[in-house]
Amino acid sequence: MGQLVCKSEKTAAAAAAAVTPAVLAARLFTDGPQILPADSRHFALQGFARNGWPVAVDFQPQPGTLTVLVVTPYGPAPSSSPARRGLKAVRDSAGPVRIVMDPTGRGGRQLFVLPRIAFASAQGPGGGELGIATYSVESYRISAKGKPSVKRSPVEIFGFGAGPDAVPGRLAGQAGRAPAMAAAALVLTAAQSSPAAMALSQAVLADRATTVTRRGSPPQRRVDYQYRVGRSLHLVAEDIWRESGGKAVPVLLGPRLRNPAPATIRNFWALAGNPGAVQYRLVVRGWQQCPNGDFTTCANQAAFGVARSAAVRVK
Repeated sequence: MGQLVCKSEKTAAAAAAAVTPAVLAARLFTDGPQILPADSRHFALQGFARNGWPVAVDFQPQPGTLTVLVVTPYGPAPSSSPARRGLKAVRDSAGPVRIVMDPTGRGGRQLFVLPRIAFASAQGPGGGELGIATYSVESYRISAKGKPSVKRSPVEIFGFGAGPDAVPGRLAGQAGRAPAMAAAALVLTAAQSSPAAMALSQAVLADRATTVTRRGSPPQRRVDYQYRVGRSLHLVAEDIWRESGGKAVPVLLGPRLRNPAPATIRNFWALAGNPGAVQYRLVVRGWQQCPNGDFTTCANQAAFGVARSAAVRVK
């Protein structure tokens, strides 16, 4: 038994060591930003990051909460010259960047725009090079004394963008170019500004299936969905996630569109069987691909965006 446990631990360690920045970067360019399966009430993804990039979040926290954007650098993306920089992962010694998104705690749907994110370390994204990071949004209850507690609160994320080609340029321009982490950040209500200016937005999944009958084919039940492409992206992926028992997992990795023109995209999800008494969500991911596979030439061309619908029970 001891030998089996030891072998299992060595296998897991070897698998973890194999996930170098080179492997992660190649995966992100090929498959886009990776939404991390987790508690359905919270949001986290892995994608590219760079010092000075803007970040935008279309979110809806509950009243009486404090919501924080956390960006944890993983390490530099590999260069085309391994002799100039090694490929092992280097975690940012300064730790994650934490930025308060709604200091008032009023709740309601809001659009948060950070014009320039700043990493303290000179390694990886902090040095101006393209890097890899985990982005997460965490919301905490505010105690009776007016301070955030350790109790997490659900927060809805409808849109996310990182990089100059995935964030509302006009809004980021209004916020200025101050290098401080939280300087000049904007928090706008839905009435003040539409999140439609983001690369991906307005994701909607219908809550009712329709039956389509075609001559010579059995009836097909399908669920319609749509979203808005607002900026130029190389690839867009349409996924369906299921949320049940507090867990969120992808159930359908849908079609990929190459170089879609800015427009409202409409498609459908073909149901196979009864969807059951659980919730589903449309998750659309859009990203740009590195030219010629040379990560050093990507810079701002590695921007990405995400749009999510509200969770619905399909009838």
